[in-house]
Amino acid sequence: MMLDERDSFLSELLRAVEQAHAQVPGGETSDLRVLVLDAWGHAHHAFEAAASPDESGPWIARSLGARTLFERLGARFPRSGYALYVVFAIAERLSFPVRERVLDIAARHVEARSGEERLSWLATLARLSHDDRRDELLREVDAGILSLPELKHRVAAAAERLGAAPEGATRLVREAINWLLACERLPPMARRFLARIPESDWAALPPDEAREVVARWQADTDSFWERTAPLRVGHVPGWLKAELEQSLLREAMAMAPSDRLCALSELVEHIRGAARASISQALLAEPAPVLRAHSRAVRRWAPVATVEELHHLERELLPLMEQWDDEALLALTERAAALGEMEPARAFQTAIVEEETRRYGRLSIVVRSGPFEEVERLLGPYLHEEEASGDLPWVAEELRDDGDIARFAEVIATAASGANRLSAWAVAFPRLSEAQRQALAPAVSLAIEDALRAPPEESDSSLYEMLPWLSEENLLAIWKRRADPAVWQPTGAETTRLFSYDRGYVHPEWLSDIVLRLGGEETLVAWAQAEDQVEAWISGRHFGG
Repeated sequence: MMLDERDSFLSELLRAVEQAHAQVPGGETSDLRVLVLDAWGHAHHAFEAAASPDESGPWIARSLGARTLFERLGARFPRSGYALYVVFAIAERLSFPVRERVLDIAARHVEARSGEERLSWLATLARLSHDDRRDELLREVDAGILSLPELKHRVAAAAERLGAAPEGATRLVREAINWLLACERLPPMARRFLARIPESDWAALPPDEAREVVARWQADTDSFWERTAPLRVGHVPGWLKAELEQSLLREAMAMAPSDRLCALSELVEHIRGAARASISQALLAEPAPVLRAHSRAVRRWAPVATVEELHHLERELLPLMEQWDDEALLALTERAAALGEMEPARAFQTAIVEEETRRYGRLSIVVRSGPFEEVERLLGPYLHEEEASGDLPWVAEELRDDGDIARFAEVIATAASGANRLSAWAVAFPRLSEAQRQALAPAVSLAIEDALRAPPEESDSSLYEMLPWLSEENLLAIWKRRADPAVWQPTGAETTRLFSYDRGYVHPEWLSDIVLRLGGEETLVAWAQAEDQVEAWISGRHFGG
């Protein structure tokens, strides 16, 4: 079967849906979706019965065409931009010159739009295009943004432009900053725009002007956390960052004692140098009852605590604590163990009251200090308790010795949850030899079978994480199970992240990866063509859900 048969199949399906709708004026969309499900099932089951790995592309292309129509009839997405979003996700997976065929499809959809929306999509098209074409498109985007009549639309489009392609936008950034300084209140999307300005463009601003822009960014909010945004997410130059650190530190220190600790804990992760030392002194000066009363602040502080701070807490404050928050103690245990400070790590871990949390703290220490035999002993509950086995990927990340990783990969083959086994292997496999990976192949296949028996929303993430290491046979098994229309039928195409969407967001990048592996680039092109064909067909009709 050639790919042009996919076109014929989809065209026939579109005609059948149109005829079915015409027979019942005002017919229910759900009836049309049943018709599509039947056609999709026909394509899918034909694939199951007849397709070898070498022939999988055309069959997958057919089922993707029916799946595309099924989703659009569901009307669970805004009409505008949905097909374009999927087509761009597909293009991102393709190499040149094949990508150009899909970008041609995207370009037609972009040109059908206008104003801010068109310019935002055009910036994405530029990012995915070849260099010469890319520069030409970005010049068009910038000129279009400058000509938009409303400030809020100019700023929103500029934010999307920087998100898609931040380089080469110096003139646009300069103009946009002038707009912002001239307006009374920052328009929507202004903070997103400011967060995306490259450091080189910040550095080109006169110092007083840069300070004024940051001051406007920090205004109009009562939240100290929001006022730290230029420091947290901005790309401001070093001199301005140092000024921000000092001003935020002064603001935090002037707060009432009940608020000061929380504010300092919000700053500590983002401050370096002398200001960081000042925060350390302030935090350590807080009396034990205040620290105990603000355990959330301690939990936020713990991941960046210094060796000196950990020893101070262990030596001066821990003995005074009648009962401290277990989660704060666990965070301190993990930080001390990560820094190789095992004495305070053991002291914090011993003070934990709740048994399961204390066990996790012990594992945090042993996984970093060894020996692996002790790690293996502590792993027992994590292997046999399905919920606890979700921590296995973290253990794999922390093991430093490649020999320990190889032994760990063998040990977790007995874990209760197939999905959690796959997530842990996804971390371990890059560090294994090809021979070690091959030896685990039968266990991986069993884990896939186990994961496929679980609901998609509980297992698809793990299947996707392991995707780079799966054989073609594994991928075919996943496709046959998850692309089966019967999986969708009970819920009307809800909640499978790999092949549908989760909480209203599609994940075409997930699906495109497995389609690329199974069917190659031509099958991805066929999917983009199906999106294009369905979009063109449905845009002039009224098949709302």
